[in-house]
Amino acid sequence: WDDPRYRHFHDILQEVWRRYGRPIFVAETGTEDHQRATWFNYVCDEVAIALTQGIPVHGICLYPIINHPGWDDDRHCCNGLFDYPDAFGNRAVYQPLAEALLLQQKRLAASEETNYAIKKHRPDLLVPSSMGVRVSTTSTFNEPVHPQPESFFS
Repeated sequence: WDDPRYRHFHDILQEVWRRYGRPIFVAETGTEDHQRATWFNYVCDEVAIALTQGIPVHGICLYPIINHPGWDDDRHCCNGLFDYPDAFGNRAVYQPLAEALLLQQKRLAASEETNYAIKKHRPDLLVPSSMGVRVSTTSTFNEPVHPQPESFFS
C-alpha cells in the first residue's frame, strides 16, 4: 500500500455507489499464489466497511474457482480454490483460501449491515418468461416498480 495512487477498496465502492446508485456485486477477486487468502480477506474486510457506510454490496464472487493455464504463456496459474485434476479427476483444495472463504461467508452472512443493505436496496429481478417467472425491474433503487405489458416478455 506504499504507492501514492493507492485507494482503499471501500472508498472505490463508495465512489461507484455515488455515481450509479445501484447495488454492487464484486467480481474477479483473485490473485496468484500464497496471497490468495490474504487478498480475499482484504476484499471482504473492505466490503464490510462499505456495508457499515450504507453501501449496498450484494455479493462477492470468488474468481477464479479453479487454477488455469496462463492467458499468454500456458503457465500454471495458482489463483483458484481448486487445482488441476489429478489422474483420477480429484482436485486439491488450496486450504488457506478455503478457510478464508468459510470465515468470510459466516462473518458477512451474520452482519446486520449486510442484511440491511440487501433488504433496503434489493432490485427486482428480470427473468425471461420461458422460465415461468415474471418480475419487473427498476432503473434506480428508488424508482417505483411498474408491471410490464405482456408483449415485453415475448
